[in-house]
Amino acid sequence: MLIDELEQSILPYMGNNKTVAVFTSGGLDSTILLAACIHLRAKHGLECDIETYTVPQGYDQKWSQRVVSWIEEHYQVRINQHIIGDPDLPPNQRVVDALRASKEFCDHAFLGDTTNPTDLPPGPERPRSQSTRYIQPFYEWTKDRVLRLGLEMGLRDLIGLTTSCNNDNDCGQCWACQERQWAFRMVAEAGFEPATNGL
Repeated sequence: MLIDELEQSILPYMGNNKTVAVFTSGGLDSTILLAACIHLRAKHGLECDIETYTVPQGYDQKWSQRVVSWIEEHYQVRINQHIIGDPDLPPNQRVVDALRASKEFCDHAFLGDTTNPTDLPPGPERPRSQSTRYIQPFYEWTKDRVLRLGLEMGLRDLIGLTTSCNNDNDCGQCWACQERQWAFRMVAEAGFEPATNGL
């Protein structure tokens, strides 16, 4: 099970009295990572705090609120949500600013970065952090593995609430939409029944 593989990579950072921040955008990867953290905390009876940080760009705040509300209801938890980062900075600098700011509020920041599929046109650069404060447990996964993890966890309805579009409207044309469509196609070809929202 993919949850067992993920557990090995994130559990060491979720000790008692720790505060973990999951950077959420409302996209598939960060949403499944947040749900997995909540699941593993309950499974192991940990006393760590799990919060969400959202960078103010596009509709990320709206999409994040939607998936966090679903997770809260499904797992019967309350999650502190924060908007972090300077909205007046250029988009590519906002995440860097938010990561720096997060040092004041959490012990570790979890990011849902995945590796780009090799059979798509070159996508955005997703550098790997060298700091143990910033954890990227999906970094060597492609998006189809994250999708499979969500399906294995029974999160089909939650997956349908996520959005990956760079244009905030499921355009089907941007690179992020192409990557999402690719992931759903790979999962279907592997014999899994994917969730309905491939876009």
